[in-house]
Amino acid sequence: MRRTIFRGAVMALTFALGLAGDFLFNGLGSAVENWVGTPAPVLQDVCGTTRAPEFEFNLAASHCGLLVVTIGSDRRLWLRGEEAGSLENTSKLIAKLESVFQWRSHAHAYRSGFEHNDGIAETDRIEKTVLIRANPSVSFGELSALIDVLRTTGARPIGLITQCSGYPASWDESTR
Repeated sequence: MRRTIFRGAVMALTFALGLAGDFLFNGLGSAVENWVGTPAPVLQDVCGTTRAPEFEFNLAASHCGLLVVTIGSDRRLWLRGEEAGSLENTSKLIAKLESVFQWRSHAHAYRSGFEHNDGIAETDRIEKTVLIRANPSVSFGELSALIDVLRTTGARPIGLITQCSGYPASWDESTR
């Protein structure tokens, strides 16, 4: 059985090498002959004249950070380790999120997979994902009200982080 498989593999390899050799000697032979006299036109014919578009890579825009809103047991809100108001007064959180989204819009910080999708409006391609990590003492009604506030800023999608989600706690969350 092994001998049959080995022979089949050798035959396939020999066939592939034969095709490659045939292409090199017959396909490129005329191109090499012409290249000796005038190399530039030959290279244009072989390589083609069209090039793929070159895209600018913006490191700051592609690594703009994950937005996690943390609700502490005292009902204070935290964004990126900085206090951002409370459940009763979300104006500071709204201002911070709108500032981040505006910066991302100017920097063209698109969601992963949407960088080159011109069929979707640019405002819908901007990374506006917000995750919420809430203290277990926060009620569903309070969480729902915060989600409504986040939607007014344009945040989409909005996700919830649970204790068993595997998402690591950051330094600001471990102090509560």
